[in-house]
Amino acid sequence: MRYKICIVIMFCVSVAYSQPPKYDEWDLDSLNYNQEDFTSDFDMPISSGWFPRILSDNILLWNVYFNSGDVWSDAFIVNHREFGKAVNNWEAYFDMSYEERSLREKYSKDINYDFPSSGFSEFGGSALFPFLSAVYLNANAAIFWQTDILADVYKTKNYRTNDNKIKNYKEANIIELYEYGLDYSLNIKVPIYGASMYMNQHIASFYYLSAGVGGKYLFNSKASQYLQIATEKDKLYFANGYDTLVVMENRTLQAVEYSKYNINLGVGVNIISNTINAGFEILYSFPATDVLKDVYWRQHIGKLSIYIGF
Repeated sequence: MRYKICIVIMFCVSVAYSQPPKYDEWDLDSLNYNQEDFTSDFDMPISSGWFPRILSDNILLWNVYFNSGDVWSDAFIVNHREFGKAVNNWEAYFDMSYEERSLREKYSKDINYDFPSSGFSEFGGSALFPFLSAVYLNANAAIFWQTDILADVYKTKNYRTNDNKIKNYKEANIIELYEYGLDYSLNIKVPIYGASMYMNQHIASFYYLSAGVGGKYLFNSKASQYLQIATEKDKLYFANGYDTLVVMENRTLQAVEYSKYNINLGVGVNIISNTINAGFEILYSFPATDVLKDVYWRQHIGKLSIYIGF
Protein backbone atom coordinates (compact mmCIF):
# COMPACT_ATOMS: atom_id res chain seq x y z
CA MET A 1 0.00 0.00 0.00
CA ARG A 2 2.82 2.32 0.86
CA TYR A 3 4.35 1.83 -2.58
CA LYS A 4 1.07 2.61 -4.28
CA ILE A 5 0.78 5.91 -2.40
CA CYS A 6 4.34 6.90 -3.46
CA ILE A 7 3.62 6.12 -7.09
CA VAL A 8 0.47 8.29 -7.05
CA ILE A 9 2.37 11.19 -5.44
CA MET A 10 5.18 10.97 -8.04
CA PHE A 11 2.66 10.92 -10.91
CA CYS A 12 0.88 14.02 -9.63
CA VAL A 13 4.18 15.87 -9.27
CA SER A 14 5.26 14.96 -12.82
CA VAL A 15 1.95 16.10 -14.27
CA ALA A 16 2.17 19.38 -12.41
CA TYR A 17 5.69 20.11 -13.77
CA SER A 18 4.78 19.07 -17.29
CA GLN A 19 2.00 21.66 -17.64
CA PRO A 20 2.91 24.59 -19.98
CA PRO A 21 3.65 27.89 -18.26
CA LYS A 22 0.83 30.36 -18.12
CA TYR A 23 1.28 33.90 -19.47
CA ASP A 24 -0.77 36.98 -18.96
CA GLU A 25 -3.24 37.49 -21.75
CA TRP A 26 -2.94 40.68 -23.81
CA ASP A 27 -5.90 42.57 -25.12
CA LEU A 28 -4.54 43.94 -28.42
CA ASP A 29 -7.49 46.31 -28.80
CA SER A 30 -6.54 48.05 -25.58
CA LEU A 31 -2.91 48.74 -26.50
CA ASN A 32 -1.94 52.38 -26.97
CA TYR A 33 0.53 52.38 -29.87
CA ASN A 34 1.45 56.00 -29.25
CA GLN A 35 2.87 55.13 -25.82
CA GLU A 36 4.65 51.93 -26.77
CA ASP A 37 8.24 52.15 -28.03
CA PHE A 38 8.41 50.15 -31.24
CA THR A 39 11.92 50.26 -32.69
CA SER A 40 13.45 48.52 -35.69
CA ASP A 41 16.61 46.44 -35.42
CA PHE A 42 18.15 48.63 -38.16
CA ASP A 43 17.40 51.90 -39.94
CA MET A 44 16.17 51.35 -43.53
CA PRO A 45 14.47 54.40 -45.12
CA ILE A 46 12.18 53.45 -48.00
CA SER A 47 10.28 55.53 -50.56
CA SER A 48 7.91 53.63 -52.86
CA GLY A 49 4.92 54.12 -55.13
CA TRP A 50 4.38 57.00 -57.50
CA PHE A 51 7.31 59.41 -57.87
CA PRO A 52 9.59 57.81 -55.26
CA ARG A 53 12.19 60.05 -53.64
CA ILE A 54 15.92 59.37 -54.07
CA LEU A 55 17.26 58.62 -50.59
CA SER A 56 20.96 59.12 -51.30
CA ASP A 57 22.70 61.89 -53.23
CA ASN A 58 26.18 60.53 -52.67
CA ILE A 59 26.45 58.14 -55.62
CA LEU A 60 27.96 58.25 -59.10
CA LEU A 61 27.24 55.39 -61.51
CA TRP A 62 29.01 54.60 -64.78
CA ASN A 63 27.32 52.77 -67.65
CA VAL A 64 28.17 51.34 -71.03
CA TYR A 65 25.31 51.17 -73.52
CA PHE A 66 24.37 50.11 -77.02
CA ASN A 67 21.60 51.71 -79.06
CA SER A 68 19.97 50.32 -82.17
CA GLY A 69 17.16 51.88 -84.17
CA ASP A 70 16.16 53.57 -87.39
CA VAL A 71 16.33 56.94 -89.12
CA TRP A 72 13.35 58.46 -90.87
CA SER A 73 13.71 61.84 -92.49
CA ASP A 74 11.47 64.80 -93.02
CA ALA A 75 12.76 66.16 -96.33
CA PHE A 76 11.55 67.88 -99.47
CA ILE A 77 14.26 68.51 -102.06
CA VAL A 78 13.30 69.52 -105.60
CA ASN A 79 16.57 70.91 -106.89
CA HIS A 80 20.07 70.79 -105.48
CA ARG A 81 23.42 71.77 -106.96
CA GLU A 82 25.04 68.44 -105.97
CA PHE A 83 22.12 66.08 -106.72
CA GLY A 84 20.74 67.75 -109.83
CA LYS A 85 17.06 68.33 -110.53
CA ALA A 86 14.38 65.88 -109.40
CA VAL A 87 11.48 64.81 -111.60
CA ASN A 88 9.17 65.20 -108.59
CA ASN A 89 11.12 65.60 -105.34
CA TRP A 90 13.43 63.63 -103.08
CA GLU A 91 11.68 62.47 -99.93
CA ALA A 92 11.96 59.79 -97.26
CA TYR A 93 8.50 58.26 -97.72
CA PHE A 94 8.75 57.05 -101.30
CA ASP A 95 6.50 54.63 -103.17
CA MET A 96 8.70 51.54 -103.65
CA SER A 97 7.92 48.02 -102.47
CA TYR A 98 10.42 45.49 -101.12
CA GLU A 99 10.59 43.80 -104.53
CA GLU A 100 11.12 47.12 -106.30
CA ARG A 101 14.01 48.02 -103.99
CA SER A 102 15.77 44.71 -104.71
CA LEU A 103 18.79 44.66 -107.02
CA ARG A 104 19.14 42.50 -110.13
CA GLU A 105 22.35 40.68 -110.90
CA LYS A 106 24.22 41.69 -114.06
CA TYR A 107 22.55 40.46 -117.26
CA SER A 108 20.44 38.10 -115.17
CA LYS A 109 16.94 37.67 -113.77
CA ASP A 110 18.38 36.64 -110.39
CA ILE A 111 17.52 39.09 -107.60
CA ASN A 112 19.79 40.29 -104.81
CA TYR A 113 17.73 41.40 -101.80
CA ASP A 114 20.74 42.85 -99.98
CA PHE A 115 19.88 46.42 -100.89
CA PRO A 116 20.77 49.51 -98.80
CA SER A 117 18.37 50.44 -96.00
CA SER A 118 18.19 53.09 -93.31
CA GLY A 119 19.40 52.38 -89.79
CA PHE A 120 21.06 53.77 -86.66
CA SER A 121 23.51 52.26 -84.15
CA GLU A 122 25.83 53.59 -81.45
CA PHE A 123 28.06 52.40 -78.62
CA GLY A 124 29.16 54.56 -75.72
CA GLY A 125 29.31 55.34 -72.02
CA SER A 126 27.40 57.49 -69.55
CA ALA A 127 27.47 58.86 -66.01
CA LEU A 128 24.36 58.81 -63.78
CA PHE A 129 23.95 60.74 -60.53
CA PRO A 130 21.01 61.98 -58.37
CA PHE A 131 20.00 65.62 -58.21
CA LEU A 132 17.83 67.30 -55.54
CA SER A 133 16.63 63.87 -54.30
CA ALA A 134 14.04 63.88 -57.06
CA VAL A 135 15.66 63.15 -60.45
CA TYR A 136 18.76 61.63 -61.98
CA LEU A 137 21.07 63.48 -64.34
CA ASN A 138 22.46 61.36 -67.15
CA ALA A 139 25.45 62.50 -69.27
CA ASN A 140 26.15 60.43 -72.41
CA ALA A 141 28.86 60.21 -75.09
CA ALA A 142 28.98 57.62 -77.87
CA ILE A 143 30.27 56.80 -81.33
CA PHE A 144 27.35 56.47 -83.77
CA TRP A 145 26.90 55.34 -87.37
CA GLN A 146 23.77 55.73 -89.45
CA THR A 147 22.36 55.41 -92.96
CA ASP A 148 19.62 57.60 -94.39
CA ILE A 149 17.86 57.20 -97.75
CA LEU A 150 15.81 59.58 -99.91
CA ALA A 151 14.26 58.81 -103.28
CA ASP A 152 12.55 60.55 -106.18
CA VAL A 153 10.14 58.04 -107.77
CA TYR A 154 8.58 58.67 -111.19
CA LYS A 155 6.94 57.03 -114.21
CA THR A 156 8.02 59.23 -117.10
CA LYS A 157 9.62 56.61 -119.37
CA ASN A 158 8.20 53.95 -121.66
CA TYR A 159 9.56 50.89 -123.43
CA ARG A 160 8.34 48.72 -126.31
CA THR A 161 7.41 45.16 -125.43
CA ASN A 162 8.08 42.06 -127.56
CA ASP A 163 4.55 42.22 -128.92
CA ASN A 164 5.16 45.79 -130.09
CA LYS A 165 3.26 47.57 -127.32
CA ILE A 166 4.32 50.70 -125.45
CA LYS A 167 4.46 50.15 -121.70
CA ASN A 168 5.24 52.51 -118.84
CA TYR A 169 7.68 51.56 -116.05
CA LYS A 170 8.70 52.94 -112.64
CA GLU A 171 12.16 54.39 -112.02
CA ALA A 172 13.79 55.99 -108.97
CA ASN A 173 16.59 58.45 -108.30
CA ILE A 174 17.96 57.36 -104.90
CA ILE A 175 20.26 59.20 -102.48
CA GLU A 176 22.01 57.20 -99.78
CA LEU A 177 23.79 59.09 -96.98
CA TYR A 178 26.17 57.28 -94.61
CA GLU A 179 27.53 59.15 -91.56
CA TYR A 180 29.44 58.43 -88.38
CA GLY A 181 30.68 60.60 -85.54
CA LEU A 182 30.24 61.61 -81.90
CA ASP A 183 26.81 61.63 -80.25
CA TYR A 184 26.48 63.42 -76.88
CA SER A 185 23.57 64.40 -74.63
CA LEU A 186 22.50 65.50 -71.15
CA ASN A 187 19.17 64.04 -70.01
CA ILE A 188 17.02 64.17 -66.89
CA LYS A 189 15.46 60.91 -65.68
CA VAL A 190 12.32 61.36 -63.57
CA PRO A 191 11.27 58.22 -61.59
CA ILE A 192 7.49 57.89 -61.97
CA TYR A 193 6.81 54.58 -60.24
CA GLY A 194 8.94 52.20 -58.19
CA ALA A 195 10.91 52.08 -54.97
CA SER A 196 14.06 53.56 -53.50
CA MET A 197 15.76 52.54 -50.26
CA TYR A 198 19.02 53.09 -48.40
CA MET A 199 20.61 50.31 -46.33
CA ASN A 200 24.36 50.98 -46.29
CA GLN A 201 23.99 51.43 -50.05
CA HIS A 202 21.55 53.04 -52.46
CA ILE A 203 19.08 50.56 -54.00
CA ALA A 204 16.33 51.53 -56.42
CA SER A 205 14.08 50.05 -59.07
CA PHE A 206 11.70 52.25 -61.03
CA TYR A 207 10.05 53.23 -64.30
CA TYR A 208 11.01 56.68 -65.53
CA LEU A 209 10.48 59.39 -68.12
CA SER A 210 13.49 61.15 -69.63
CA ALA A 211 14.01 64.40 -71.48
CA GLY A 212 17.10 66.30 -72.54
CA VAL A 213 19.17 67.96 -75.22
CA GLY A 214 21.97 66.57 -77.32
CA GLY A 215 24.05 66.93 -80.41
CA LYS A 216 26.15 65.14 -82.98
CA TYR A 217 29.48 65.99 -84.51
CA LEU A 218 30.28 64.21 -87.77
CA PHE A 219 33.66 62.63 -88.34
CA ASN A 220 32.67 61.56 -91.85
CA SER A 221 29.73 61.94 -94.22
CA LYS A 222 29.53 60.13 -97.57
CA ALA A 223 26.72 60.37 -100.13
CA SER A 224 25.95 58.04 -103.02
CA GLN A 225 23.37 58.55 -105.75
CA TYR A 226 22.08 56.05 -108.29
CA LEU A 227 19.21 55.49 -110.69
CA GLN A 228 17.22 52.29 -110.31
CA ILE A 229 14.65 50.52 -112.48
CA ALA A 230 11.88 49.57 -110.04
CA THR A 231 9.51 47.57 -112.27
CA GLU A 232 9.98 45.35 -115.34
CA LYS A 233 13.34 44.21 -113.93
CA ASP A 234 13.23 41.01 -115.97
CA LYS A 235 12.93 42.96 -119.22
CA LEU A 236 14.93 46.15 -118.75
CA TYR A 237 18.46 47.07 -117.65
CA PHE A 238 20.95 49.87 -118.13
CA ALA A 239 23.91 49.69 -120.51
CA ASN A 240 26.07 48.28 -117.68
CA GLY A 241 23.86 45.20 -117.47
CA TYR A 242 22.34 46.08 -114.08
CA ASP A 243 19.05 47.63 -113.04
CA THR A 244 21.02 50.41 -111.28
CA LEU A 245 23.25 53.15 -112.66
CA VAL A 246 25.60 54.94 -110.25
CA VAL A 247 25.61 58.73 -110.56
CA MET A 248 27.71 59.58 -107.48
CA GLU A 249 29.58 57.32 -105.06
CA ASN A 250 30.96 58.04 -101.57
CA ARG A 251 31.26 61.79 -102.04
CA THR A 252 31.46 64.29 -99.19
CA LEU A 253 28.82 66.93 -99.88
CA GLN A 254 29.93 70.53 -99.72
CA ALA A 255 26.74 71.62 -97.94
CA VAL A 256 26.86 69.01 -95.17
CA GLU A 257 26.22 70.29 -91.63
CA TYR A 258 28.87 68.78 -89.34
CA SER A 259 27.29 69.91 -86.07
CA LYS A 260 23.67 68.91 -85.47
CA TYR A 261 21.44 69.33 -82.42
CA ASN A 262 18.39 67.48 -81.16
CA ILE A 263 15.83 67.14 -78.35
CA ASN A 264 15.52 63.73 -76.68
CA LEU A 265 12.43 62.11 -75.12
CA GLY A 266 12.26 58.62 -73.65
CA VAL A 267 10.70 56.09 -71.29
CA GLY A 268 12.52 53.25 -69.56
CA VAL A 269 13.19 50.94 -66.63
CA ASN A 270 16.19 51.21 -64.29
CA ILE A 271 17.59 48.98 -61.51
CA ILE A 272 20.29 50.64 -59.40
CA SER A 273 22.58 49.71 -56.54
CA ASN A 274 25.98 50.93 -55.39
CA THR A 275 27.67 48.01 -57.14
CA ILE A 276 25.67 47.46 -60.34
CA ASN A 277 22.90 49.04 -62.35
CA ALA A 278 21.11 48.03 -65.53
CA GLY A 279 18.11 48.93 -67.63
CA PHE A 280 16.68 49.70 -71.02
CA GLU A 281 15.08 52.75 -72.61
CA ILE A 282 13.05 53.61 -75.69
CA LEU A 283 14.23 56.98 -77.07
CA TYR A 284 13.03 59.43 -79.68
CA SER A 285 15.36 62.13 -81.01
CA PHE A 286 13.71 65.20 -82.53
CA PRO A 287 16.02 67.13 -84.90
CA ALA A 288 16.68 70.85 -84.50
CA THR A 289 19.23 71.13 -87.35
CA ASP A 290 19.14 70.26 -91.05
CA VAL A 291 21.41 67.63 -92.61
CA LEU A 292 22.48 70.10 -95.32
CA LYS A 293 22.90 73.84 -94.93
CA ASP A 294 20.94 74.83 -98.03
CA VAL A 295 17.85 72.54 -98.04
CA TYR A 296 15.19 71.25 -95.63
CA TRP A 297 16.29 67.75 -94.56
CA ARG A 298 15.90 66.69 -90.93
CA GLN A 299 16.56 63.26 -89.47
CA HIS A 300 14.26 61.80 -86.83
CA ILE A 301 15.72 58.86 -84.88
CA GLY A 302 13.99 56.17 -82.84
CA LYS A 303 16.15 53.76 -80.86
CA LEU A 304 16.22 51.13 -78.14
CA SER A 305 18.98 51.55 -75.56
CA ILE A 306 20.31 48.72 -73.38
CA TYR A 307 22.83 49.61 -70.66
CA ILE A 308 24.70 48.08 -67.75
CA GLY A 309 27.18 49.67 -65.36
CA PHE A 310 28.85 49.86 -62.00
